[in-house]
Amino acid sequence: WLVTLAHGEVGGSVLKGFTIVWGVWDFGAGIRCEDSSPTIIDCIISNNQTSYDGAGIDCLGGSPLIANCIISDNVAFGKAAAGAGLNFQEASATVIDCTIRNNSSVNVGGGVACYEASPTFINCLVANNSAVKGSGQFDLIDSSPSITNCTIVVDKNNANKDGGIWAS
Repeated sequence: WLVTLAHGEVGGSVLKGFTIVWGVWDFGAGIRCEDSSPTIIDCIISNNQTSYDGAGIDCLGGSPLIANCIISDNVAFGKAAAGAGLNFQEASATVIDCTIRNNSSVNVGGGVACYEASPTFINCLVANNSAVKGSGQFDLIDSSPSITNCTIVVDKNNANKDGGIWAS
């Protein structure tokens, strides 16, 4: 992993303007938030790889604010992997004005995966992510997200990409 926030960081802990690339790890190859609520703003998180969850950003617990970030080209390659772009488990993150695109998962949630989570998405573009199971854009299991003024796109030229929102 490249960045780990796992000591109860709060909103005053700010990660701003970083490019986070080429991380490889089991959970949160780019950024791992564990029971913390930092502010992640104006970052580019791309080309990270995980064998389990959250190649771009993985959040277990906490309520991070993720704003104006580009989360792209991340890969969750494990058989049970989830959330190549973003993975939220028991977390209530707020994601505003972000672009989540071209992420892929061998399992579920190419763009975003949520498990027992309640994240909020506002004004985000979620486009051309892919997953073998579930949905390529949003994969929601026992979760209650709020998705407002977002654009979810799978363009015709990428017909092999998976659908928009899958909820269980």
